[in-house]
Amino acid sequence: MLKRTIFLILLAISVRPALAEPALWQVDTPQGRLWLLGSIHVGKRDSSDQLKAVADRLPQVHTLVQELAPEQMTLQPMQAAIMAYGVIKDGSLKDQLSPKAYQQIAQMAGDYQLPMAQLDRMRPWFVMMTLMQSALARHHFDPRLGIDNQMLAIARQRGWQLHGLESVDRQFQALSSTDSYADQMVQDSAKEMDGLDDTLTPMLAAWGQGQLGKLGDLCPLSQGQGPAYQAMHDATLKARNHEWLPKLADIAKGSDSLVVVGLGHIICQDGLLKLLAAQGDKVVRLQ
Repeated sequence: MLKRTIFLILLAISVRPALAEPALWQVDTPQGRLWLLGSIHVGKRDSSDQLKAVADRLPQVHTLVQELAPEQMTLQPMQAAIMAYGVIKDGSLKDQLSPKAYQQIAQMAGDYQLPMAQLDRMRPWFVMMTLMQSALARHHFDPRLGIDNQMLAIARQRGWQLHGLESVDRQFQALSSTDSYADQMVQDSAKEMDGLDDTLTPMLAAWGQGQLGKLGDLCPLSQGQGPAYQAMHDATLKARNHEWLPKLADIAKGSDSLVVVGLGHIICQDGLLKLLAAQGDKVVRLQ
């Protein structure tokens, strides 16, 4: 189903009373302090007032840290990563999918008016991301209205420093590892691509109110059982979170950083909240 795939392409549920603010955490480490804010990477409305309120609450913050630094989102590194991890070197998409899954891709491509000749050169995960972008656009979800991009715009307005936790190459490497389960990914997505609005809109509302208990579908291990979901979790969440831990310790030394990453990275099993607490850091929800 779509909710098993969308946050793979795009990432300890704490049940609390409804709050009229997105969840924000303060993390105190032996090295210093930082703040964590979860993102959903697409949106339909301007959330800048809420995000400005978050920034106003943290007058000591002068640095924004996101999954990717702005320079990683420019044409050259993106093209290099696509060539390395998104393009089929030998053969075609048909060689990497079952006949049924390939037919489902062809049907979705027709629905979204995408040429199969172009998709045939892409690896399965990249095909699904391309189809997902078309589905998001059809349902009027805009990556420019994602929490991360809106926070980035505010940080630029305020003259903050901007840093990233990883390269786009590393992100694409993680996503490409899901090709082993391409048939299941295609089958699940084909069933519910048109139900995107029913999946995402309640999640965005829950984010705005800090209702983390309603956001479990961000977590691959909440969405199904078996090796496919474990692999998605391990590649896209667990491994990268463990890679980020020493980087967050260095970031905390400055005690002026707001870290904004996909909310799944924060609240899911093997999420940053649990990992930071397990290594002795003090994690407190501020709102």
